[in-house]
Amino acid sequence: MTRPPEARSPSDPDPGTPIHILLLTQPACDFCDHAKVVLDRLAREFAATVHEIPFGSSEGQRLAVTHGAIFAPAILIDGELASYGRPSERRLRRLLGRRAPTPPDQIDKLDEPLVVFTIQNLPEAPQ
Repeated sequence: MTRPPEARSPSDPDPGTPIHILLLTQPACDFCDHAKVVLDRLAREFAATVHEIPFGSSEGQRLAVTHGAIFAPAILIDGELASYGRPSERRLRRLLGRRAPTPPDQIDKLDEPLVVFTIQNLPEAPQ
């Protein structure tokens, strides 16, 4: 569940900003293929963008060294290393959930109650 603005720390991402995921892959990598399937599903669920970068490219190597990704696949969410090696869908979903508003299809499954305020028939402001 997305925390209300007053409960967020300054380092928490703004829930209104799009989520950007970088996937560093290499050829003939079963874990990379698995990561693509998982990220495709999660990207649709959390309205995230996924960009694939070859691990062996100069950009891929720079990102891997900068973030400490030892081998492919490596997943960076909004510029932070989320995982490398075989990805855990549960862990990625948890990380994405911290960065995104609660998806509409998940509202009924929240551990904590979600309070939604609907403003209707507001009186006109005094003049």
